[in-house]
Amino acid sequence: MEVKPKILVEEMEFEPLKEDWCDYKLEDGTIVKIKLIATDFRKLLNEVDELGRQRYQFSFQTVNRIVYPKPKRPGEELVS
Repeated sequence: MEVKPKILVEEMEFEPLKEDWCDYKLEDGTIVKIKLIATDFRKLLNEVDELGRQRYQFSFQTVNRIVYPKPKRPGEELVS
């Protein structure tokens, strides 16, 4: 049985350059906003891809926000 070598990693400091929301409007007027936020990056010190480029691992969390449409008053159209 072949034993794979241990992967050596280096934690990488990072600075967010841009963290945009992705906005989706549902058919009922609700707006769903989703953002991925990176939480850490690691350089795989003893791993490269098929072109010899450094490989990395990263972790992230998902942030969600829901914007509900304004309530409809009797006789009004739904406003979002």
